[in-house]
Amino acid sequence: MTQTQSHFIVISVATTGLVTHTHTPKLLEIAARLVFPGDAKVSGAGRFSALVSHPPAQLRSSEAVQAQRFHGITPDLSSTGFPEEEVIASFNAWRQGIVNILFNSGSGLAGWRAYNRDFVSAVLACPTWMEALGPGAPGRCVMEEASEVMGAHGALPASLDGSFRFPSMAHTARWLRERGHAVREKDKRPRAGATCVAEICVALAHERRLLTWSSAS
Repeated sequence: MTQTQSHFIVISVATTGLVTHTHTPKLLEIAARLVFPGDAKVSGAGRFSALVSHPPAQLRSSEAVQAQRFHGITPDLSSTGFPEEEVIASFNAWRQGIVNILFNSGSGLAGWRAYNRDFVSAVLACPTWMEALGPGAPGRCVMEEASEVMGAHGALPASLDGSFRFPSMAHTARWLRERGHAVREKDKRPRAGATCVAEICVALAHERRLLTWSSAS
């Protein structure tokens, strides 16, 4: 069967903080959504989310406490989750199910994307997560694409070298809503954040085509 289209997955995570030379963040929650090619739609059925459990003592560092103010995942909430190895196995089974469904319909799955791809890649860098994420390198960083598209539309100031700064997810979502796209407010929790990123991807694809049509006319 010939595969004519490639869908992709967007991933959003919550962690105990940022990657620094003194702190390796722990994964607290992961969520994913399936996106159809082009600007067709975000799949309502293709979704995954899971909390990762950790001993409460591991979530009381200064970095973890500060991160809790952002995503709201407390030690008590984390305790309702599952061991990370179980979350990895569940994600792998979900992704493989998506692959099988798409293959039977003549489509394919072209890996995964994230708003801040480098951060998500660092958090999910262990071999078991890499296997669960599937073959191939992660797709393009959505934040970089937003920078290019918004910059080309004149929505971001250019630096001296002609590049554009990276907009926050909230800034990107707000700009796209102002352009008439159905992009929800950014939410603290990944399960809603993944949907926001998926909607951003769909809207950015449309805005990029507008730029192409404008330059060709």
